[in-house]
Amino acid sequence: MQKNRNDNKKKYRGLDDFSHALEYVDDEDIENAVKSGEPLRTEIIMAMGQSYNEKYLPDLYKALYDEKFIRRQDARLSIMMINGKKGLAELKKNCHKGHYR
Repeated sequence: MQKNRNDNKKKYRGLDDFSHALEYVDDEDIENAVKSGEPLRTEIIMAMGQSYNEKYLPDLYKALYDEKFIRRQDARLSIMMINGKKGLAELKKNCHKGHYR
């Protein structure tokens, strides 16, 4: 993740998974994390919500099933930040099926 604030890229703030230190994430970091196919880290999930970009919703829906509670919780919050009505409908639909822990 980028730690340099001096360039003109839009930066989002998130907490690192391991050290809980403040991380600065940009759109390129988000795109690279999605393309990697690895489980999304907490700072990426938080940055997706701060971007308010609906293209990240499918990836956030997948993060709802992560093994770590904090990632699932941050995915819920990010979904609601991006599109509250659509996100709430998706959460309700899957919650009634027992998919969320």
